[in-house]
Parts: sequence; structure tokens; C-alpha cells
Amino acid sequence: MSITVTNLEGKTLPDVWVTATGAVNREAATDENGIVAFRNMTAGTYRLRFEHDDFVTLERDVTQAARALAINVSLNAAPPKPEPPAAPPPPPAAALPAAGPPTFVSIPDFFEKNYLGSAPSMTSQVGCVPGMTIQLLQLREPLGEHSHADADEVIYIVGGEGTHRISGQEIPLSAGVLATVPRGTAHSITRRGRNPLVVLSTTTQPCAAK
Repeated sequence: MSITVTNLEGKTLPDVWVTATGAVNREAATDENGIVAFRNMTAGTYRLRFEHDDFVTLERDVTQAARALAINVSLNAAPPKPEPPAAPPPPPAAALPAAGPPTFVSIPDFFEKNYLGSAPSMTSQVGCVPGMTIQLLQLREPLGEHSHADADEVIYIVGGEGTHRISGQEIPLSAGVLATVPRGTAHSITRRGRNPLVVLSTTTQPCAAK
């Protein structure tokens, strides 16, 4: 059985995979002249299948008699492959909120005018920009253990003495000490001595409404 494969314009097609299924099974690719030959074929009916990436797959039934059989087959070009979908554009960057005007606060003057007196504690917001809140904490009673799940904190000791308990350590606090508290880290602050502990706390979170 000799098979010649061409396109619709009559041009021979190499590398077409041809499969013959019947009394015996054969398979091979067409040569550079578009020809494939199956030898020693038993007489009978065969299903021929022609496959090529650039052409529509074709199947045909033929009957092999005792004598040699010559077959000519033409393949239709496959439709163009669809272009892969374009990647979606990246989401637009979130617009930053308006920064607002700068502010200036004298912490000693603010503390003097807003002294907590005999109260156990007082929290005053002294600064605010988008994504950052600055508060002045005046503590007589301990600030119990707490954490900020989504905000980092920087604390600066303005006056007084105390202890900062964080990550299993107790750190002495006095005027001029600065400490950082990563988000999700539990910590507590305890005053020591007679005077209130004055803490400037800066957190990376939106300002609380006044």
C-alpha cells in the first residue's frame, strides 16, 4: 500500500503521521516527498488516519486487494489557532489619601496643659497623618498586655520611669528611651516611682476620629 499525501493545492506534505488499522496495523510518517509505503499488507478493509499539526485530521476507509494499492489523499489546512487571551491589566494602584497640612506640637507645653492629675491614665492624640497616629500616653496604672495586629508601634519615653515587658523580657524605661514594637507583638507597660510615666506612641494606623 503506497500513500501520497498533499494539500489542496497539490503540494506534497512530509511528516504527516499515517495510521492503518485493519487485518494488520501499520503506522509511519510521510517522507520528504509526502509518501509512505506499508508493505506486506493482508487483503482486507483498513481505516487510514492522517494527522498533522497544521492540517485537519482525516480518516478514510480503503480496501486492500491482492495487488498493490496506490492512494492519493489531500488534507485541508487547519484553521488558525486562536491567540492566547491577553493577560488582564494590573489593578490600578490605590490612590493615597490627601496628606493634609503639617502640624506642630510642643510636647512639654501640651503635657503641662493636659496633665492627668490623679486620673489612672490619659490618652491624647497629638499628631495625625494618613496611615500614622501619634498619641501622648500618661500612665499611673499599668497599660495591660496588648498587641496591634496590623500596625507597628514606636514608643518614646518623655518622662517618668517604668518597665516595658515584651517578648518575655522586661526593659527599664526612663526619659529618652525609644523602643519599637512590631505588629502582632504583645507588650505591656508599667509605671514605677511617684510620677506618671509619659509615653509618646506612634502607630502605623489611621487616625482615630476625634
